Amino acid sequence: MLAAIASPSQAKEESRSLNLDFERVTPAGEAWGWGRWGPRNSNFRFEVDSSTAFSGKRSFRISGTSHGVGSAETVFPVNVAAGRHVRYYGRIKTAIVKEGFAALWWRVLDHDGTYNLSRTATECASGTTEWRECSVAIDVPKTVADIRFGISLKGSGSAWFDLLGIEIDGVKYVEPTLFDPSEMEIRTLMEHAFTFDTHLLDNDDLAALNPLFEGGQIVALGEASHGTLELFELKVRLFKHLTTLGFTVFAIEASMPEAAKLNEYVTGGHGDPKSLLAGLKFWTWNTPELLALIEWIRAYNQSKDRKIEFWGIDCQIAETAIRNVRNFLSRTKPQSLVRFDEASETISGRNPTSETLEALHDIDEVLTLFPSDTSNSRLTWAKQNARIIRQAVYARASMASREECLADNALWVLEQHEPGTKMVLWAHNDHVSRVPITYPRMGSLLSTRSDGYLAVGLTFGTGSYTAVGSRGIATYAAVPAERGSVEWALGQLKSKTVAIDLRPARRGAADLAWLSRELDIRSVGARATADQFVPTNVTRQFDALIYVRDGHPTKPFGLEGPLANDRDDAGAIPYQ
Repeated sequence: MLAAIASPSQAKEESRSLNLDFERVTPAGEAWGWGRWGPRNSNFRFEVDSSTAFSGKRSFRISGTSHGVGSAETVFPVNVAAGRHVRYYGRIKTAIVKEGFAALWWRVLDHDGTYNLSRTATECASGTTEWRECSVAIDVPKTVADIRFGISLKGSGSAWFDLLGIEIDGVKYVEPTLFDPSEMEIRTLMEHAFTFDTHLLDNDDLAALNPLFEGGQIVALGEASHGTLELFELKVRLFKHLTTLGFTVFAIEASMPEAAKLNEYVTGGHGDPKSLLAGLKFWTWNTPELLALIEWIRAYNQSKDRKIEFWGIDCQIAETAIRNVRNFLSRTKPQSLVRFDEASETISGRNPTSETLEALHDIDEVLTLFPSDTSNSRLTWAKQNARIIRQAVYARASMASREECLADNALWVLEQHEPGTKMVLWAHNDHVSRVPITYPRMGSLLSTRSDGYLAVGLTFGTGSYTAVGSRGIATYAAVPAERGSVEWALGQLKSKTVAIDLRPARRGAADLAWLSRELDIRSVGARATADQFVPTNVTRQFDALIYVRDGHPTKPFGLEGPLANDRDDAGAIPYQ
């Protein structure tokens, strides 16, 4: 929403998701919305300061003694700024800033994984200064994939930031205020909802949810966090039920080459399933719930003619893909190994550069020497692994590129099967979203390429979850849902589990119109954060939403004790 231009010296307005005035803080006292994006330099201190402010009660302070850069960042909606002129401004105060400066910055990430535009206001403030206004302007291209903006301190000293603002084509950007449903609207919600007294739904309960899946060929099951036990248990039950509706492909947010070994196991191969699960290299999935599902799929396949397959669709890890391509070449064109090895060594662990792009071209060229033959499954698999090598390079530099790879790989899996094959996707709520969240997501890309794409979000109301944080992989508290959040509204139904079909609201059902307003929803992922809620339009993001009242932490294999809360490291299981 764009509103009239306002002077930055005027009284503050409430910023719900960008928190441009730093007045909104988390229960832990951190600046709401500024803790979940981007890395933080451990040589700097980041904090909300209640003793110093240009306006209101709080400002954001960055202080340090190093000669590096300490930066805090957040994201801006791509659809609002694409193709527009942006002016980003704010107030800065400094104390004894040496060998550097305090600044505002704005960066635009393109779809190829590179920052094609970056602007930093380098002349803002250094030394010791009182509050002064600083600004940076940029023309955002229409092809933008991701927008980051933030505040930073280069060098030693302290800098305070306050009353940030953004203008789009000369008009001040004002965010929509989140909506708080009335008691009448909550009662109407009850009339449309499926309610249960447990998250461990039985066959009759699951059958009652069949309308949620009508018309679906790709049903994506999301999750508000990667470490909530009840959501995992419910998703396992949902998948088992969906197999009775003809779904035969299980695909998860995990690396494709590593998951292929699990697919061999569930379809009759040999191996230790627990070791194969750990081999995915995602601690998030290395849990008893996923192991039990793998064993269930294998047992199912031994008793049924119609087989269920287990696939990964992620592209973050290239090592196994490199080995797979190399093994193929060693059997078919050993003379090309030297060129391949040189190319794969060049790209290892690196972002897109002219050198890595040339190496990727070499890998592609080696495989183009083979005639196109869709009946040659080994060649098809080798070419897909080469594609994953390329995807991994771009995914390191761009989250938008990773979303594209998730969508592309999911469709590639379906292309290997008969037309009409049905797939269940297991991923985070943000990934399965039908609409872009800052940049295009897997779900938004699939929804434009498949008429049968259905996104089912899963969230929880209270409790705790497992994540990577200051204590390593451990249990962290869930921030209580407040008024204005989806979880608070669903919690008013007083049931342990609530499911609702959001499509009628999206089509304009008058009695559910309030669901199409901006509401907070929990979004955690694999990393612990005090910033656990983000505003969204749930009717656009999901086709259905399932809420579980109580959340408890998952217990990944390989951790000592209940969850080794006193650990300072992430354990032996890599974080991805």
